Amino acid sequence: MANQLLFGNVFALRKQRVYRDRIELATLSDRQIRSRFRFKRESIQFISDLLRNDLSHTTRRSQPISVEMQVNSLEYYLLLLPNIKEIFRGVANTRPIFGNTSTTILRFWKLFEVIGDTMGVDKATACRAVNDVTNALLSKKDQFIKWPARQEERDRNKQGFFRGGLFPGGLGVSMGHT
Repeated sequence: MANQLLFGNVFALRKQRVYRDRIELATLSDRQIRSRFRFKRESIQFISDLLRNDLSHTTRRSQPISVEMQVNSLEYYLLLLPNIKEIFRGVANTRPIFGNTSTTILRFWKLFEVIGDTMGVDKATACRAVNDVTNALLSKKDQFIKWPARQEERDRNKQGFFRGGLFPGGLGVSMGHT
C-alpha cells in the first residue's frame, strides 16, 4: 500500500496506441498526387530511390512510415510553408511570424500538425520526417549542384548568360519550380 501511495500504480495499463490510416501513393491517382504534393509520381519515386538508404528504417517497430511518405511530408511542408501566415492567421493573435520565438514555434508546430493529419501520422513523426529528408537531400547536394571551379569556366558562363539574355555576370541558375 505504501508503495502505491509513493510511486502510484506502477503496473497500470498503458494507453493503447492508435494508428491512423495513412495515405499511400499507390492509392492516389496521378492527378491527386500532383495536386497534393506538386510533384509527379515519377519525381517522388526518383527522390525516394535516391534517399532510400538514408531514410529506410532497419526495424518494423512502431509501424515506421515508408520512404515515399517521408519524402511526401517534406514536399507537403514546402508546399504549405510560403502560405503559413494565411493558414495560421488566428494563432497567437496576429503577431508577425518571425517577431516572437514562441509564436514562430507554435505556428511551425501547427504546420506539422496539419501535415500529420493529412498524411495520417503524428505531428512529431511529420517533423522528424521533414528533418530526416532535408538532411538526406543536403548530403546529396554535391551530386546535383555544380559551380564552375576554374576561371575559364566562370568566364564562359558569364559570356553565355550575357549573350543569351543580356544578363551580366551570371554564373549559374537555380530552378525553383516543377
